[in-house]
Amino acid sequence: MEPVLPPLQRFLLFSGVLILVGAVAWRSFVGPWQPPPLRPAMRRVEIRVARTGFWVSLLLICVWGIRLQVQVMEFRDPFAPLRDDVLFLLRETFWGTVWLAQGGLLMALAAGFHHLTRRARAKELRERPWVAAEWDPKAGVGPGETLPKGWKGVWVGVILLVLTLSLSSHAMSVPLVAPLAVAMDAAHTLAAGAWMGTLSLIIGLQARRHEPPHVLAGQLKAFSYLAWAAVPLLLVMGVMLSGFHLGELRNLWASDYGRVLSLKIFTAVGVMLMGFRNWRYGLPAVNEERGARSVRRWAAAEVALAACVLLVTAILVGMPMPEGVH
Repeated sequence: MEPVLPPLQRFLLFSGVLILVGAVAWRSFVGPWQPPPLRPAMRRVEIRVARTGFWVSLLLICVWGIRLQVQVMEFRDPFAPLRDDVLFLLRETFWGTVWLAQGGLLMALAAGFHHLTRRARAKELRERPWVAAEWDPKAGVGPGETLPKGWKGVWVGVILLVLTLSLSSHAMSVPLVAPLAVAMDAAHTLAAGAWMGTLSLIIGLQARRHEPPHVLAGQLKAFSYLAWAAVPLLLVMGVMLSGFHLGELRNLWASDYGRVLSLKIFTAVGVMLMGFRNWRYGLPAVNEERGARSVRRWAAAEVALAACVLLVTAILVGMPMPEGVH
């Protein structure tokens, strides 16, 4: 159990955080940017997105508790009372301060997403039942209603949650430029969530509801612009962080850390190629039922491969960096 629990806990933590980033990114950059005939349908999707954010926040609170258990296992002095070790870890270490802040943020986010779910459901009930309109690829697209204060508050909470991950990552050990490395690590995580977290919600929530193809098409069209912004940021931050942690290029194949990082890079490239294929060939055909089914399958495979990247990342962050680095 001891070798499996730490990477499993990190995998669940990273996955959940990316989903939360995807939820706020969807509400900001996908849901509102729809042709007017599709905006009522987006209200129902918003309810499901907010509800998913609530349940994921609750799951992360459980993972947060396991995270303390993992840290105590690694920190434990067998000759000292367990209570003393836990109190020292929480009161006297920077890790403990960050961990406590992370728990408070998760509880606040659970309450925030619950409030947003109820608010979106009440607003949807006040509106007339929506009727699926014919999808017009040339329909004008512009921003819908401005982002409500509740979603802005959740945005702040999610950014701070991402920051807590970066403050307990390898970025903190970068000499001289640790604040810059932490900021880059947070940007890397936000970009990954805006890309894969948002796509996971679009595909996962839509597949269970069987909306008409143009509802999926509208979301994917708006998402494609978000992905084109997120992926370059993800790449640039990832390359710069890898340079900090590798020290020199030969460590990419000459060290255990570098070899696992290489596996992550190759897998991530596979995800990007699948995403490009979906954008190039799937998006033009998504307006038809057959094309929508194909896009859902390819996008689901893209998300599954991205989960493999997260699993490798969960293993990687628990490994020591190459000798002589940091």
